[in-house]
Amino acid sequence: MSTSPRTTDPWVESPWLEDDIGRRELPPHIVELARLYHRDGYAVVSGLVDHDLIARILDDAVEPLRGAGRVQDLWRTSASVRELAVLPSVLDLLRTLYGREPVPFQTLSFEYGTQQRAHSDTVHFSSLPRGFMCGVWVALEDVDGGNGPLFYYPGSQRLPDPYFQRFGLEAGLASYGNYEDAQEALMTAHGLERVEFHAQAGDVLIWSSNLVHGGMPIAEAGRTRWSQVTHYFFEGCVYVTPLYSDPELGEWYVRHDLVDITTGRPAPQSYNGQAIHFEDLGNMRSRIHRGPMSAPHAAELRAELDALRHELGVARARADHAAAELAALRSSRALRTGNALLAPARWLRNRTRPC
Repeated sequence: MSTSPRTTDPWVESPWLEDDIGRRELPPHIVELARLYHRDGYAVVSGLVDHDLIARILDDAVEPLRGAGRVQDLWRTSASVRELAVLPSVLDLLRTLYGREPVPFQTLSFEYGTQQRAHSDTVHFSSLPRGFMCGVWVALEDVDGGNGPLFYYPGSQRLPDPYFQRFGLEAGLASYGNYEDAQEALMTAHGLERVEFHAQAGDVLIWSSNLVHGGMPIAEAGRTRWSQVTHYFFEGCVYVTPLYSDPELGEWYVRHDLVDITTGRPAPQSYNGQAIHFEDLGNMRSRIHRGPMSAPHAAELRAELDALRHELGVARARADHAAAELAALRSSRALRTGNALLAPARWLRNRTRPC
């Protein structure tokens, strides 16, 4: 039997996936899941997350999310949120699908549906080589047409990466609304149909970085849609944000501050395991070169940079924790009671203050 050509694509996105499946001994459910993911750009695993873990996550998330809508990186202060981000069953599945070690790097916790327009994660998170990023969304309560379910366009992951420059747009947030317009027009042009994801608590949705998705309107006002998303890169890559990059010119916004949730340390970056170094272009962008830095003190510089990144991660964790404590204090009964007791004194002070 002849072997298929090698590719730097994730295993599940390889053009020769079927040939490789025939050579590997994989459980039938993994084969079916891989085929669906390859075709549609997403996969659903029902009831993967235990309800006890869900209950603990909700206990941790209620106060930080009160009035916030969503909280990024709650894993820094919540052991249960981190536990879900590094859940062994999820990591094992991602290893199989992508053929590399997963690097969980961000959590987003939601109380309500996002009602977000169609977009793909590729514009926010991408990798070199491309494709080594995915999102894992977990329903923390039942989701139906009333509380703003997710939607996605099966097969949209096969379209070219939606860099802003492709649509004639300048990189940056100022162009984001026009980018969303272009994405919606692109779905219509390709005849792709929108599908809603209705789920039960504990169900997991895994999507490819380039799958176009978003959030439906909340039809029943006030209904919650508790959920957690974890974003994953994979080892042996450079981690970039195309939103602030110009890929055609080779100018990349590199995510130097990326922390691997598994280890709590900065995530090493390479190109397929090869050493790289960055040429700073002075506009928040870098040009990426193969090989180690040529400066004599390159090792010292890298060590210093790693230490600074770690300190930044610690500082962010402390800031997140302080913000959570402040939010809890502001919503506490004791503070409300204290403000009520002090109100007459404040009124009297204002009345007697000289003009």
